Amino acid sequence: RVLFRSGVVVIRPERLPLREQLRAYRNAERLIFEDGSAVHTLQLLGGGLGDVSILHRRPGVGPFYAVSIRPRARRFHWVEVLRGFLTPYRPSGAHISSLGMGIPDEALLLGALPDLLGDDSHAATIRAGWNSAAFAEAVERDLVTWSNQLGVYMNLLCLPTTTAAITEIGRAHV
Repeated sequence: RVLFRSGVVVIRPERLPLREQLRAYRNAERLIFEDGSAVHTLQLLGGGLGDVSILHRRPGVGPFYAVSIRPRARRFHWVEVLRGFLTPYRPSGAHISSLGMGIPDEALLLGALPDLLGDDSHAATIRAGWNSAAFAEAVERDLVTWSNQLGVYMNLLCLPTTTAAITEIGRAHV
């Protein structure tokens, strides 16, 4: 809601037909994604994109996006906003990072706003309406949802119950 109030158009690609997604991306001056499947849609557009920023959600995927998106965009920006990454692991100790979940760092996210939005006035509007308690609650809800979905997925694969390991990102502590 705070993004909408500051003038940012938020779209949920999974709720739009492909043509509408492509039109929205083509016409945007600035695109901000969380790394994931929606970013691949940009490859269908060829070149001529505006500024593209991708919020880091998982370790190890930045180089892929740099190779596939940088040539298509006026400017490409990979934004580090994680304080940690939860990774389930098998009883053998092998991590299953493809099923992991990034834990965002509020200070890094807020600090990146001027560059993400192109000016400090939008960033100031967002910061003024920011609710740290609501952010923390949303992260907690996401962790619970992730944990519940992970349990269902692991049961479907007939794998033993897993636990999660936290990988520290940067200098912050989880």
